[in-house]
Amino acid sequence: MAEHILIIRLSAIGDIVMASCLAQGIRQQHPEAEISWLVQAGYEGLLQANPYVDEVIVWRRKEWQALWHNRRLLVLIREVRTFIKGLRQRNFTLAIDAQGLMKSGLLTFLSGARARIGLDSREGSAKLMTQVFHSPQSSRIGSEYRFLLENIAPSAHSARMDVVVTEDDRSAGSAVLHQQGVNRPFVVFCPFSTRDQKNWTTAHWQQLAKAVDEQLAYDCVILGSPADSSTARAMTTQDNLFELTGKTTLCQAAAVIKQAKALVGVDTGMTHIGVVSDIPTLALFGSTCPYLHTDSAVAKVIYHDLSCAPCKRRPVCDGAYSCMRDISVNEVMIELQGVLMP
Repeated sequence: MAEHILIIRLSAIGDIVMASCLAQGIRQQHPEAEISWLVQAGYEGLLQANPYVDEVIVWRRKEWQALWHNRRLLVLIREVRTFIKGLRQRNFTLAIDAQGLMKSGLLTFLSGARARIGLDSREGSAKLMTQVFHSPQSSRIGSEYRFLLENIAPSAHSARMDVVVTEDDRSAGSAVLHQQGVNRPFVVFCPFSTRDQKNWTTAHWQQLAKAVDEQLAYDCVILGSPADSSTARAMTTQDNLFELTGKTTLCQAAAVIKQAKALVGVDTGMTHIGVVSDIPTLALFGSTCPYLHTDSAVAKVIYHDLSCAPCKRRPVCDGAYSCMRDISVNEVMIELQGVLMP
C-alpha cells in the first residue's frame, strides 16, 4: 500500500513559497506516495499547479470564525466534524506540521496520521507530534524547510522552491497588463507588508520609478492586495508607474512576476516569489531579515545591519524606521542594474 503523506503549511504566501520544496523532496524520497497539502483558504492557488502535490485540501478558517461569531454553533460543529472525517478518510500514514503552531499542530493530530512530524513546534504543539525537529539558525532562504528535508527525506536532492503557474494564469496576467496600459518591459514593485516598519516610503518608490524610467526605459507595476489599492493609487504619480493591486488573482500576480524584467520588494510574500522564480530581484529588509543568501545569482538582499535591527515586531526607534528609510534610491538602482546584468 502506497504512503499517503500530508503536508500542513497553512499560510502565508512567503512561507508557503519557501516550503514548496518539501513536496518535491518528499516525492523524490517516496515516488509512489500520494502527497496532499492542507492550506488555508485564499492561498490554495500557490499549490494547485504544483506537479508534486496530488491534492490541495483547503481549510476555510474564516468561514468557521464567522459561524462562531454569529453563534451558529450547531452548523460550526457539523462543519468541523465533516472536515475532520474527510481528513481521516484519506488514511494518512504521515502528517508533517511545517508551521509549528497550535492550530497547525491540532490539524496534524486530527488528521489521524499515526506518524506526525513537527518543525520548530511551539505553543505546546510539540505534545501532539510523534517527532519534532528544531532547525538551526541560518541566513539561507528556506533553511528550515531544507533542514526538515535533510532529516525526513535524506535521498532527496536539489529540491526547488517554486510557484507553478498555468498558461491560463499567464494569459490572464498579460491581459491585465495590456488593459492597464503596460506596453514596455517592466519592473514589479512589491511595496506593501503587514507592518509599517517593514516598508519603504512612498517617496522612495516614486523616485525609484522615475529612475527606472530614465535609466532603463522600463515601466513599473505595483502588486498587492485589494486592501493596498488606495495607497497604491496615491503612489502612481509617474507616467511609467501602474498599480495592479486587487486586479489579479494570486496566481495571476505570480505569472506577472515571472514575466517581469526584475522585481523590487520589501519583506512580503510576492518578493519571495521573485527570488524563487529566478527573476532579478532586490529584497529590501530592515526590521526583519528572513534570509541574506538567496541561492540565486540574480537575487540580492539589501539590508543595513543597524544595532537595533532586526527588531521584528518590537521597534525601538519611535517610528523612525531608519533601517528601511536609509536605503537610498541610488543604492537600489546600482544593485538593480547589477542583478539585471550579473
